[in-house]
Amino acid sequence: MENLWLAAAILGVAGLALLRLRQMLRWVRCEATFLGIAEPRRQGGSYTGQPMPILFRLPDGTEVRAALRNYGRGNLPRVGARLQIRHHPDDPERVEWASAVPLLALVLTLLLAVLVAVLRRSLREAGFLV
Repeated sequence: MENLWLAAAILGVAGLALLRLRQMLRWVRCEATFLGIAEPRRQGGSYTGQPMPILFRLPDGTEVRAALRNYGRGNLPRVGARLQIRHHPDDPERVEWASAVPLLALVLTLLLAVLVAVLRRSLREAGFLV
């Protein structure tokens, strides 16, 4: 019975990941120009794993202030560097790294593989599979 609860939980998380992936696939992928940090870092603070308020310019020349997570990417890029991002077509402040899409697809694949293993185990224990 606990295998079925685990399968239900995995299915719920996989469903949320799939919804986010579908949403992000509709976003516009582009190469934006990094213009700097939108607000100065707190004394002794770090942006690793936290939203990083940045300014960047889209290819059409629009300057946007948004927040990206740095996710252990090391130091901030230099001013003028090109960033691979995805942004919402109607709201450019909704932005994510372009590499988030393949990583999300990988997480979804792993969740589904674990779901199949849990369901096979549950069916074997119930006597439906030999």
